[in-house]
Amino acid sequence: MEVQSLEADLATERQEAIAFKEATTTKMGVLEDQISQLQQNLQDEQKQFQATLEQNNEDHKRELSKVNANLVKEYNRGRDDATTELLAKQSGGEVVDENQKTAINPFVVQNEAPPVLSQSEIIAVSQSTEISDIGAPSTISRIDSRSGMILLPLGIERGVEQGNVFTLWKDQRRAARIRVQSARKGFLLGYILPHFGTPDKLRPGDNIHMVPDEEKL
Repeated sequence: MEVQSLEADLATERQEAIAFKEATTTKMGVLEDQISQLQQNLQDEQKQFQATLEQNNEDHKRELSKVNANLVKEYNRGRDDATTELLAKQSGGEVVDENQKTAINPFVVQNEAPPVLSQSEIIAVSQSTEISDIGAPSTISRIDSRSGMILLPLGIERGVEQGNVFTLWKDQRRAARIRVQSARKGFLLGYILPHFGTPDKLRPGDNIHMVPDEEKL
């Protein structure tokens, strides 16, 4: 009886061991499947990331190409404008209006002296968003007599636009007349028009008074 009972216990233990081994094998299979799926997901994400990165690089290259093309276009336009102005100066006049086919001469200033402004008028002028007929005080930031260019610290915030013409007064005398080539916030770049005033006596840091000019045919 004892031998039979012992054999029965051994048989039960063997069955339990077999069942445990089968359960463990099944669980290992499940874990291996999960690991395989995670690896596949990781590979898919890496591929997606690489594709996105390559697409972003291509987009960046296209945008950079557009910016470079615009820069080249602006450079060429500025060079052509400068060449036209230079040729006009060398011929003793201004740029020819293509619509009218006639030379445009600078307006001759009639005033013999710039307006004398009171302190309150100077404050009002400096706070104005547009340079009025009485003009505005300023200083010369840069000037290059060889190229005929001048840089002044007034720009679009004061209503200055490309093509505007100003007479520059210094020490109660007409020192120069300029045409605005380009204007940005805080500064303008202008051409010094020929046969007027004494622009060769102007220096960086000089105090001047800018008065808007009109042009007459």
